[in-house]
Amino acid sequence: MLKAITQWIVNNTAAWAIPLVKGTTLQVGWRPTTAPDRCHLIAESGGGSTVFDLADRVDKMIQILTRAPKYFDAEADAMLLFALMNGTAGWQLPIVVAGNKYWGTAVQAVSAPQYLGIDEKGRHEFSTNYEWKIGDRD
Repeated sequence: MLKAITQWIVNNTAAWAIPLVKGTTLQVGWRPTTAPDRCHLIAESGGGSTVFDLADRVDKMIQILTRAPKYFDAEADAMLLFALMNGTAGWQLPIVVAGNKYWGTAVQAVSAPQYLGIDEKGRHEFSTNYEWKIGDRD
């Protein structure tokens, strides 16, 4: 599901002034030391749940870490992603693995982007956790 969520984000940010590109401005799963100063990391985080009555549904927790050398760039980037995802519902995630067809029934942020501080190289970081309610039905 992480790959499908990532591709949905890439598809929906393609028209941005600074589009998110996997492997450079967008890291998935982990962020290498060679990642650009201004970038995002999409990672799985703890929590989430399954729904006993709906075997095809998973509530997946995703964390997005945003960083940039300038505080207000990092904040603006985090807020753009927050506006893109929080409160959206009812779309099909891109198929990135044959046979896996997922539907995003709802996305909700746990809270607005939170400032984490400055990392070891002086870059400002924000974190936002999202709950993706996903079903694998047609």
